[in-house]
Amino acid sequence: MTCTLARLPGSLWSTDVSKDSLRHGLSAFPTGVVAVTGRVDGRDEVMVSSSFGVGISWEPALVSFSAQNTSRTWPRLRRAETIGISLLAEDQTHLCRQLASRDGDRFAGVDVHRSPLGAPLLDGSSLWLETRIHAEVPAGDHTVVLLEVTGFADRTDDAPPATLHRNLFHGLRGL
Repeated sequence: MTCTLARLPGSLWSTDVSKDSLRHGLSAFPTGVVAVTGRVDGRDEVMVSSSFGVGISWEPALVSFSAQNTSRTWPRLRRAETIGISLLAEDQTHLCRQLASRDGDRFAGVDVHRSPLGAPLLDGSSLWLETRIHAEVPAGDHTVVLLEVTGFADRTDDAPPATLHRNLFHGLRGL
């Protein structure tokens, strides 16, 4: 087998790495969507992330997500003793807008259970992780949050995760 190096056609290449242009290009990369949760001052907090990363490290077990520096939720949520991660299942995509809403009760009508250390977790999700903050790394207009996994439950065989691709949700059944 021979590997030939060739230039991309000029019509494909862009030096426009503006937020909108790059966001469109990167939407071709399928990703899962997680609810990041915690209990702070007696109140459950939640934010939604499609920047969740797995396998960051195995020892210690680390996962990650990115929080916008303008987030109103992350400054509160980061004070939680433990952070819950719920990987949304393909039948939970309707929750995404509600959980990311800036107004109202984000948890209205959402069934929640608790991790052993008390983090709120969404019933019906594909995967649940109990974590704690390992480190926060400034990264431009975001902060990359490294989370150490302290426990998990997996039901991806019964509840396949939702996948976000080209700004639309898809299921993984049958793959």
